[in-house]
Amino acid sequence: MTKILSPKKIEEIQEEIFKKMSVEKKVKLALNFSLFCLKLQKDKKYGDRTTFNKNSSDIRKA
Repeated sequence: MTKILSPKKIEEIQEEIFKKMSVEKKVKLALNFSLFCLKLQKDKKYGDRTTFNKNSSDIRKA
């Protein structure tokens, strides 16, 4: 039977895992996350939040 964890319990488990990780693994994890975020920004599916469509209703559009 599968037990459903509460968000609070999941957060506690993640904190415990992170505490036990070596510094090298923490740095690698941060680097991978940064690269993932950059990839999403460059991905046309999600777009870059610093650019706007010409049909955009945003007041900052050119």
